[in-house]
Amino acid sequence: MYLALYRKYRPLTFADVISQPTITKTLTNQIINSQMAHAYLFTGSRGTGKTTCAKILAKAVNCESPVNGNPCLVCGACVAIDEGVSDIAEIDAASNNGVGDVRLLREELNYLPVSCKYRVYIIDEAHMLSSGAFNALLKTIEEPPPHVIFILATTENHKIPATILSRCQRFDFRRIDIRESADRLIEIAQKEGVMLEPSAALLISRLSEGGMRDALSLLDTALSKSPNVTTELVRESAGIVGSAHLFSISKAAHEQNCTKAIEILTELWGLSKDLTRLIDELIYHYRNLMLLKAGVVSDGLLSCLPEEIPEYKELSERLTLDEIMRCMKTLESGFERLGRSKNAKITAEMTIIKLCQPEQVDDNIKQESTRTHSQLGRVVNYISQESPPNPAISGGGGAYDNFFKEITSTPVSTVASTMGMGKKPTQRTLEPVMRSNVESFESVEEEKPTHYQPGNILSGLPSYLQAMLSDVRAEIEGDNLYLYGGELSKSVVENPESKKAIAETAQKHTGSALNVIFKVVGEGFESEPEQPEIPKSRIEIFLDIARAQGVKVKVK
Repeated sequence: MYLALYRKYRPLTFADVISQPTITKTLTNQIINSQMAHAYLFTGSRGTGKTTCAKILAKAVNCESPVNGNPCLVCGACVAIDEGVSDIAEIDAASNNGVGDVRLLREELNYLPVSCKYRVYIIDEAHMLSSGAFNALLKTIEEPPPHVIFILATTENHKIPATILSRCQRFDFRRIDIRESADRLIEIAQKEGVMLEPSAALLISRLSEGGMRDALSLLDTALSKSPNVTTELVRESAGIVGSAHLFSISKAAHEQNCTKAIEILTELWGLSKDLTRLIDELIYHYRNLMLLKAGVVSDGLLSCLPEEIPEYKELSERLTLDEIMRCMKTLESGFERLGRSKNAKITAEMTIIKLCQPEQVDDNIKQESTRTHSQLGRVVNYISQESPPNPAISGGGGAYDNFFKEITSTPVSTVASTMGMGKKPTQRTLEPVMRSNVESFESVEEEKPTHYQPGNILSGLPSYLQAMLSDVRAEIEGDNLYLYGGELSKSVVENPESKKAIAETAQKHTGSALNVIFKVVGEGFESEPEQPEIPKSRIEIFLDIARAQGVKVKVK
């Protein structure tokens, strides 16, 4: 039966483990000095050697004649462990994570080893244990029998309770170095009698993102197609596009040539390339350009092959840093949408078009920002006048009415939302800016407003949610956010993901956590008739603007 490369070439001694010199040195010293701990915690990303080191350690502590802290591999204990003995137990916490499983383990601890000096329990994916299982294991892992050693391995150490962490010796495994990984791949290829190009080995190491197991699995896949592994074969096996396509798309984006960019995307889609992977590769592609533009000269920091660096340098000289950063933000936004999109091709096309047409998007933002700044500035200038006409007294005039209608044509809440206001600021005092009947403004505590327009509360939601909730009315009562609308809107709001997004957006606007409750129109709510808009006095306008910015004021 064929044995996968990552199993066939798993390191057998600490000396064979790469990229973890500090950890292997510490463990060998403990074996040499007989100062082993009773519990270890190995953490790090996948494929960095956690389980491998755990198995080597289990063999080394039981070896009859260790060599410089490494197992000799020939004594009776080493051979027996290779064949499988009950004294060395590897437990998968993903499927044995309950309190009952831990109780069975605790019952076994009282038995002495059968053929080894120590009973070693390797608990893989330890973060998957339930809270009850951790509690059941707590006292045992603190003071196990003298013949028992625990080794916990996890990729998510933040999920391990602090009470467990404090009882273990912790070792953090770093990602495998790309150069060391490539050298190991070439060494394995030579042992297998196959040809592996150095550039292909570097590409495999880069794609594995610091995981040796992933690198060997990808090499295994490539070897199943051909004994001569080239860069193109690796790209084909990994399902990624060539660097030539990445350069072509980025150049088309710089030239604002949507047709060419979409043609390349369609070509790759026709070749069954993963479009999510394509967008991810483009992000790393622009990352290389960003680093070069920022003056990074170390080739080891770039995610590319050495022969691609001159082309990257040439392209980086044609782009500005702002353009590169804008493209990266656009791609990151598109990457997030692809994860929840029902049609990946259309979403990818939208992302590529945004890369190619920055001016259209930027112009819309600039126009809206300019209009909003102009309106807000005219309002503040008007209310700051020495003695402007008071509409409540004079009834206004033709010129005044036209001016008033113009500056109040957009609700203050919308203006504040567009200006990025509405966030809860630090409390501050608002200085008087007009001389009239208002004597002073003081910073005081004020109750939360009980009514918000949906355009303000829900303005931070994704555009597709805002479109589906365009007919919804929002009100706040106490700690509850009530949304009123039809049955269709109800189904949208009650979706767990949508409800979470609404709650987070509401918290950003109000500064406090709110319970989202939806009511169908007709159930305890009746639509209010539309009232004619009544002009506000300049004091009311000023107070609206102040409150929209989060300033708490009181009029005396």
